[in-house]
Amino acid sequence: MFVNCKHCNALVATDPVTDLPPERCPRCAGVLRLPQASPDTAATGNDTPAAALQDVPTTTIAAGVIEAPAQPPAPPDPASPVPDTAAAEPASVLDEGKDTDASAENAEAPTEAAAIANPAGDDGATATTQAPADAAIAVADAPAITTPASTDPVATAIETATTAASGPGFLSRTAPAASAPAGARRWRLPAAVASLALLLGLQVLLADRDRLAADAQWRPLVASVCGLFGCSLPAWHEPAAFALLAREVRPHPDAPGALRVSATFRNDARWTQAWPRLLLTLSDVDGRPVAARAFDADEYLASAPTASGLDPGQTADIALDIREPSAATVSYAFDFR
Repeated sequence: MFVNCKHCNALVATDPVTDLPPERCPRCAGVLRLPQASPDTAATGNDTPAAALQDVPTTTIAAGVIEAPAQPPAPPDPASPVPDTAAAEPASVLDEGKDTDASAENAEAPTEAAAIANPAGDDGATATTQAPADAAIAVADAPAITTPASTDPVATAIETATTAASGPGFLSRTAPAASAPAGARRWRLPAAVASLALLLGLQVLLADRDRLAADAQWRPLVASVCGLFGCSLPAWHEPAAFALLAREVRPHPDAPGALRVSATFRNDARWTQAWPRLLLTLSDVDGRPVAARAFDADEYLASAPTASGLDPGQTADIALDIREPSAATVSYAFDFR
């Protein structure tokens, strides 16, 4: 059973045997009831000096079951100081009630002193002798007063849902760290596949770069890759991109029966081209070929070439002397191979 303290309204456990509350509140040390008088304590109370009783410190009794009243202490010798054992023993009892207000204890001390002022053997004297005995019977294993759990199913469901939704703080902090390795493993396989595909593509590109470099769509990519890896590319070959700017075939002024051929051509391709082969064809009046021959760059160029090819937009001059194959030659044609 429990009763409410009239000083602080706290729940105080009653004695299960006598169904009486303790003499003082375990929380605020307020007086709940006067101590009961017993024949033994009443007999010994008359012999106890009031001065000795006033020196006994007051003690707060923790809430719990009191086994049995202890024997009252022997009357102290007035000539000797009162030992401080009563103050030392209750110190362990007061550890559980550290929140007890010191001012409340000081305020209740005069009340207890007034209650034990009569040493003649009446109820007050009996109470004074009973106080030290009750103070020494502090129960260390006093049961804690706890609020009973709520039996309302609606309140229990709301509390459970709130706890599950919020969750402990340490779980929310460690959840991203626990899921990080799983995300890394999820992207590991696609990254490996992409890397292998890239390496395979580079290998094919480098191995077949000569054929791919001959294609105008692939050559820029192949040239970029070769510039990165330091590989070489064959020269661009596009005979149709050579534009013939001027041409002329006339009799040689110094050698009878010979012809002097002169022409100028330009490279209109996007990339540098190697020197082409020049095919010269002579025809008669009916358009039938009379003679034809292909000349290399060192044969038809007016001067020895200083570069391995002709850059885009660059021009070159043709100058060569040939023997006239027939007097019926009236036309000629230039082709680049």
